[in-house]
Amino acid sequence: MSLSADRILNYMSKDAFVQKSCCERKVFVYDNLESTNTHAMFLASKGEQEGTVVIADSQTAGRGRFGRIWISPSGVNLYMSVILRPPVPAGKAWILTLLGTMAVVGAIEKLAGLRADVKWPNDVFLNGKKTAGVLAETSSGSGNTINHLVLGIGVNLNLDVRDLPENLRNIATSVKAHCKRKIDRSLFTAELLNRLDNMYADFTLQGPVNIIESWSNKSKQTHNL
Repeated sequence: MSLSADRILNYMSKDAFVQKSCCERKVFVYDNLESTNTHAMFLASKGEQEGTVVIADSQTAGRGRFGRIWISPSGVNLYMSVILRPPVPAGKAWILTLLGTMAVVGAIEKLAGLRADVKWPNDVFLNGKKTAGVLAETSSGSGNTINHLVLGIGVNLNLDVRDLPENLRNIATSVKAHCKRKIDRSLFTAELLNRLDNMYADFTLQGPVNIIESWSNKSKQTHNL
């Protein structure tokens, strides 16, 4: 089933943080983009509101950390970016990366019933193979402030691992490959956004301590496997 902004919004919790703090949640779904992060950064630079979501069914130039290519075929995965304006200095932007990875872990564990693990600073793994990555990109203001931050999230949901380049098949995987069934991408997106909203609300009210603690606990579990 194709991604749908209406279905995503219908699945989302009605008391989600961003829904309470904004007049209307904006979710833009495109058939194809160069990069959801690139487009979200453009929208943010034009004043688009916090909480706006940019999703693409496919990307022609998806990227991860250090400009690495993120393989982005159509119809199977989630490629999403969220505009945030966090009350932290630019040097603390990495905390939002941890927030994103924990939201992905929670959504996978709830909807697929799988044990997901994390690797510093932005990777999510299933049985030792990468299935998701998070990329936070910022636009700095004066001094050490952040004008806006775009949190990009790529999750291999229904990808057939055989469709990956041969050099990636031993290191990458998908949720479907492990739970043996397709994941509703709109439902997964809504679950992920709900978790992002709740964690971001806690972050803005309580600071980063809960995010760092939950990520550290999950990381310890990973290393104790």
